[in-house]
Amino acid sequence: MTDLQALNDQYAIHGYLNFVAGPAGLPMAEIHTRHADALVAVQGGHIARFQPQGAAALLWVSRISSYAAGKAIRGGIPVCWPWFAQHPSDPTLPFHGFVRAHMWHVRGAAVLPDELVQLRLGLNDNEDTRAIWPHAFDLELVATVGP
Repeated sequence: MTDLQALNDQYAIHGYLNFVAGPAGLPMAEIHTRHADALVAVQGGHIARFQPQGAAALLWVSRISSYAAGKAIRGGIPVCWPWFAQHPSDPTLPFHGFVRAHMWHVRGAAVLPDELVQLRLGLNDNEDTRAIWPHAFDLELVATVGP
């Protein structure tokens, strides 16, 4: 699910989490807590920003990142899977694996005790991923924003 209205209808948490169109229209989760703010790209499960309240942002993202569908974001905290760096036997495959350039699915969102906000994203194998890596998988990223 990548339609912003549908994502917000199902997963937004008033005052804590909402989905916005990021650069190039990619869906991004904006998370705000009394502890920190974060920005998570649904594509790639990529943490693009983390900034403790009253402090400078802790993550760097390149100004030349295209934020285009199917292109990995440069910087932040990427998910590099199922390999890191160049593929060990096929240099034509994507650097740092392929999941960072695929659209993930939102699986859940919650406010936890002490106003921590948790976002769960997932990615399953499909026809496109099996063309690159012929294995079944079910990945889940749980991002918890807090102190």
